[in-house]
Amino acid sequence: MSDASGVVDQMVFRWAGSRGAARGAGITAVAYSCDERTARDLAEQRGSVLRVTGGGGRTSVVRLIHGDRAVLLRRMPDTDGSSRESNVCHALMAPAGTLTARRCLALGSGPWAETGWLDDARGEIPAFGLKTIQDWADERQGPLKEGVPLVREPLVRLVAELLRAPDGRVSARIGELESAALAAHGDAGGPFPDPALSALWALCDIFGEWLGNDGWTYATYDTSDAHPHRVVFVPDWRRSHVQDNDLRRIKLTDPGRDRAADLAEMLVTHYRNWLATASQDEYPRPLKRVPDAVSLPEEDRYDVIEGALTGRLRRPRLQPPAPIRPRTPTTSSPPDHHQRTRNHIPAPQPAPVPQPAPVRQRTRRPDDPCPSARPAPNPWEDEPDPWADQHPWIDPEAWLTLERPTASTEPLPPVPAPPTNGPHPPPVPPRPDRPPAVGTQTAPDPYRQEAPRRSVREHEAALREAHDTPFLHELPTPRIRKRPRARQPMEQRVRDELVRQLCDPHGPHAHDLRLTLRHRLLTEASVADLVDILGRPLNCQAQNLVLGTLGEREYTDAELGELCRALLYERLLLRSRPTDADPDVEVHLEARALHVAAWLLHWLVAPRALRYLTSVENFLAHLAVSDEFVHRQLVEEILTREWPRGVPDLPASALRVAARHLYERHQLWVLGPERLV
Repeated sequence: MSDASGVVDQMVFRWAGSRGAARGAGITAVAYSCDERTARDLAEQRGSVLRVTGGGGRTSVVRLIHGDRAVLLRRMPDTDGSSRESNVCHALMAPAGTLTARRCLALGSGPWAETGWLDDARGEIPAFGLKTIQDWADERQGPLKEGVPLVREPLVRLVAELLRAPDGRVSARIGELESAALAAHGDAGGPFPDPALSALWALCDIFGEWLGNDGWTYATYDTSDAHPHRVVFVPDWRRSHVQDNDLRRIKLTDPGRDRAADLAEMLVTHYRNWLATASQDEYPRPLKRVPDAVSLPEEDRYDVIEGALTGRLRRPRLQPPAPIRPRTPTTSSPPDHHQRTRNHIPAPQPAPVPQPAPVRQRTRRPDDPCPSARPAPNPWEDEPDPWADQHPWIDPEAWLTLERPTASTEPLPPVPAPPTNGPHPPPVPPRPDRPPAVGTQTAPDPYRQEAPRRSVREHEAALREAHDTPFLHELPTPRIRKRPRARQPMEQRVRDELVRQLCDPHGPHAHDLRLTLRHRLLTEASVADLVDILGRPLNCQAQNLVLGTLGEREYTDAELGELCRALLYERLLLRSRPTDADPDVEVHLEARALHVAAWLLHWLVAPRALRYLTSVENFLAHLAVSDEFVHRQLVEEILTREWPRGVPDLPASALRVAARHLYERHQLWVLGPERLV
């Protein structure tokens, strides 16, 4: 067969009539360059694709994947021994990396044998040399590119549908495609290229790896869309009693006006402009910049695609969390390291505030500008603190109301206390260009409005809810199934109602209701539904239910990959909110989010880190350069902590990405001897 030998096998299939139930279908291999068993297996397993019933005398081209090989079929009209309508099928077989999707499209625009050769082909026939196949493909690319402008409008419709459902299959009417191409061609004269091949060529160039690269399948014409081709053109749609959730039947005459259609218009225009340059280089595909966007929720996917087209990449839109009020350390319990770091804010007065000693020693580069000297007993005071957190949600006027942590054990020189250091600061007049600062006497404090005073028992109950994470006690091992279930994503209305039920207090029938909701999450919710629900600000009881079902579900490999990449895009940080607003609980909720992120990293991400290496590297790089306090804590958890079973086993290249970005972000340069050769 066609492996390292540099050959491409060919086979010829014909309809041999009914051979009885014991001998299977009537399609058979009459000529082959490979061994007879391989040709016979292909006929038995793919017989329904090798033959077109009611094809109306049309030639069609099909690309399919058979095991680890790609098969290119050219089905031509013929008659059987009884002079009835039939077809002869000329097939090429090679590894998918040899018969790539683009090469097959170019080969499909013409025959692979002289006229009349198929009529006499019997028994063993020679294989094609790989160079011959390459030369044919190179010669036949031109007409396919020239035909792209003729199918512009149908192409926009096809691209839009694949943007809406990148993992789905598309079926369209061949008559609508040919009518649009004929209208665009007009009286221009000259050869009229196959519009299906030109449209498929453009799809392959525009999407690339989004369509599976070498695993992409198609049919330029078929009488049924029941075969699992990614894109297929049919004369008309037949009524089917079997529901296929992955198949989308679209009208090429209905462009639609939604965000996917607008992005498709931009992608097709970008591709046509590049074709007009007659460049011989590879097409600079915009979607290549965002390969992981295929697994994102729909609106987030559109955001990153628009960013790739406009050059302004951005993260998907998330629901903004409630503003976090800085926690003031109390006298009953001394603040820990994270709390001191979180509350460290530059003082408005010249007097320095003692800073905690750094955890590890660093040497500043000689070329760094030396910060201004400030009187302080701490010798590290002149070193910039890489963990200094600038909270965008804190108003500068509110700084005056915060207590300062006192971490230094050495006495400070006497410094006059600023007039606003007392327990009751004077009112700060509001600025005309901004609303009054939260916490001043000129504006009500929304936290105090929403969180009435509680008893000690009620406060402890709220803290217990924040720390209630029963699913963290073990690392699940997902069960893998080979066949995907026919599970359609929920409608938005149904999903919103499920979220409401998850977040509502459960009352006296809590146990029964939890069982019902758990059953719905396991049987009705798809992976896309789970990602959407987890991306919302759930309360702790709702988040516990959803996360607890992740390890109990059965997944296909594709579903696990979708879940892994989508949660990595969310930085594994799933925000939760208390059942009633309590600023004192907020710090504990952030600690909960960190524990959940580490749990997901150990059982979901780490075992698949090599497969989704790009997503893991992007995830660690974002954490390393982020200014958000919780992101800094998470990267520390990943690299240094030992929870729950030691440091997660991540690829060395991903860890190097994190280390490199940390050094660049915080300028942690270490001077040492020159490298020895």
